[in-house]
Order: sequence, then structure tokens, then C-alpha cells
Amino acid sequence: MQFRKGPACLVASYLLFATLPLGVKYTSQFGLPGSYASFFRFVLSLVFVLSLVILSRKKLRIGNRRLLIARGVAGGVAVLLWFYAIELTAVSKATVLQQMHSLWANVFAVLMFQHRPEKKFVAYLALAIVGLILVVNPVATEFNLGDLLALSAGAASGFAILMLKAVRESTDVLATFGSFALFGTIISFPCLFLTLRPPAIETDLLALTLQPNIFAALLSVGLLSCFAQLFLTYGYGYTSLALGTILSLLTPVLVVLGGVLFFGEPLSPHFVFGAGLILFSSVMVGRAEIVD
Repeated sequence: MQFRKGPACLVASYLLFATLPLGVKYTSQFGLPGSYASFFRFVLSLVFVLSLVILSRKKLRIGNRRLLIARGVAGGVAVLLWFYAIELTAVSKATVLQQMHSLWANVFAVLMFQHRPEKKFVAYLALAIVGLILVVNPVATEFNLGDLLALSAGAASGFAILMLKAVRESTDVLATFGSFALFGTIISFPCLFLTLRPPAIETDLLALTLQPNIFAALLSVGLLSCFAQLFLTYGYGYTSLALGTILSLLTPVLVVLGGVLFFGEPLSPHFVFGAGLILFSSVMVGRAEIVD
């Protein structure tokens, strides 16, 4: 039963995560830096976690504090870099580079914990990565700062996911989520004063943030990310790193689909085939874990 709950929560999490880059890209088109979206998200997450802690009246269960801090710092850096990348480059390219965290997580697992993934998993992961590239179909352009930030966000996210998987063995959901929200807020705050893309015209960023459409978009990003992170944190407590990393590749599929439905973006001819490869890989890894 717990096996089913874990992957189900991860699927729900990645479904919600798919809405975030669309919201961030929307606000960046009005000149709002990615750091503002990041800070807004983390502040809402922190308020969300503190509210749950107060309402539950339960003592937090904290195990390895070093892993917990590492999870919070790496997760905060990953989100900040990703949001900056979405501001500076195409959302499709930012998504495909950031979603390479699946590879990074397993690389770090081998280097740090002597993890040895099965040969079948490596094959399915490679197949899913091919599907990912086919789905997003990034336009061949010069590698810019946004691309570099997205790639770095993928590496930081891969490390954060590995720490999340490790820390959940001894730490409860709210403590793990709280570390992510706290360190993300601390890391994002000084970056409010760092603009990587100078605005075309002089803009009052505070006034821009409070515009109804921008504020609504930021609020949606913040609230949806709260539930997405909660599902992610819970789900990894009952899901292997192998299945979790492959399921995460569903996010870019949903991002492209969201672009088609809500922004009228043309559907890539590679979408159906690439999505099939990703779903096939997820199903095969899931079946292998059920047998084990």
C-alpha cells in the first residue's frame, strides 16, 4: 500500500510542478526578475509549513541535521537558478536542462554512497532522457547564461533530491519541507537586489509585483509549489531513487502540454513519441520494483 502511495504522490507533485515554469515565464514577460518569483514562493512555503506545524501541535522528528541542511540549501539554490534561467532563456530549453537532475541524482549517488544502479535502470533512464529531448525539442541556439543557469539548477536539484531521499529515512515531512522553505527564503532574499537582465524601461518592481495579474500569478506559483513540495517530500519516503527520478521526467511533458493548451503553442511532432518513451520507462521501472 505504501508503495502505491509513494509514486502516486510523486505523480501529483510533478503535475503541480509543471505549472511553475509557465507562471514564472508569464511574470518575467512583464519584467519581473526570477528572484522575485523564487522569494515569493519560499515565503509562502515557509508560512504554509509553520501553519501546519502549529495546527498539528506535534513535535518535529529530525534525524541527520547535516543532511537536512544540505537538502534545504541545495533545494533553495536549485529553484533560484531555475527561475533565473526561465527569465533568460526559452522555457523549453530551461526545462530540459533543469530536468537533467535525474542523471545528476544518480551520478551523486554513485560518487557519495557507492550506489550501483542496475543495468536495466540505466537503459530505461537513457530511454527516458531521449524521450525528454524529443518532447521538449529545444531550438538549436547559442548556449547562453540562461542555459548555463538551467544546467546548474539541474545539478543542484539532483543533489537536493538525493539528500531528500536520504534525510526522509530519519526526518518527518514537515521538518524536511521546512528546511527547504527556510533556506530557500534566506538564499533568495539578497538576490532580490540582483537583476541579471536589465529592464527595457525603468520599472518599480514592488508596484509591478502588486499588479493584480502579476500578484495572482505569483500567488498561484507559491501555493501550487507548496502542495507540490509536500507531495514530493512525502512520496520520496516510499519510493526508490530510480523510480522517483524517472517519474520526474513527466514534468516537461506536462509543461509542453500546458503551453499548447493555455498559450496556443504548436505541438511538436516529436511530442507523442517522446511522451511514449518516458511513460514506457516509468512503467517498466515501476513493474521491476513491484517484482522486487
